[in-house]
Amino acid sequence: MGNFVAHPTKLQALTLQRIGSILCIVMRRKWIIIVLLLAIACACGFYSCCKYGLREHYAENVDECPYFNVPEEAGNISYWTRATYPNHAYEFGISKEGFLKWARQNEFKVEKVTRPFEIPTYKSCKAYNTHEHRKIIDSGYKYYTHEEDRGFYVGYDSTEERTYVYFHTR
Repeated sequence: MGNFVAHPTKLQALTLQRIGSILCIVMRRKWIIIVLLLAIACACGFYSCCKYGLREHYAENVDECPYFNVPEEAGNISYWTRATYPNHAYEFGISKEGFLKWARQNEFKVEKVTRPFEIPTYKSCKAYNTHEHRKIIDSGYKYYTHEEDRGFYVGYDSTEERTYVYFHTR
């Protein structure tokens, strides 16, 4: 007996060819489905970033602020903030003693206002113009710091018993 090699019949060869074609089509569709799912996931992520990252958060005359560490005794809080915008402003009513305690807790080295101290308010950020709606403090306390293109400012108006906080990241 010699070497015996089994050759597929025409029907078997045709069936194998069809199975191969079907597998190629399925694999191509699988990649298309994967690419479509990735595109949908990216679109959802972009939408979420735009919706929540670009959205403004502001309030006027409320009792709490979830975006900034205001003191417990603060009241009549107003603020404007947005994660992707470089300017943020907060203001709240508080007694002089409450302000000084809060400043010490946050290690703000406040000093008495000897010349008018000007600070943007939440209204100026809301209007996207930090030169309008500025508060000029003639009597009270101030603190500010600059580092490169960032700044942090705190002003306390003794007449109104109101604190103004403004900071920018560029």
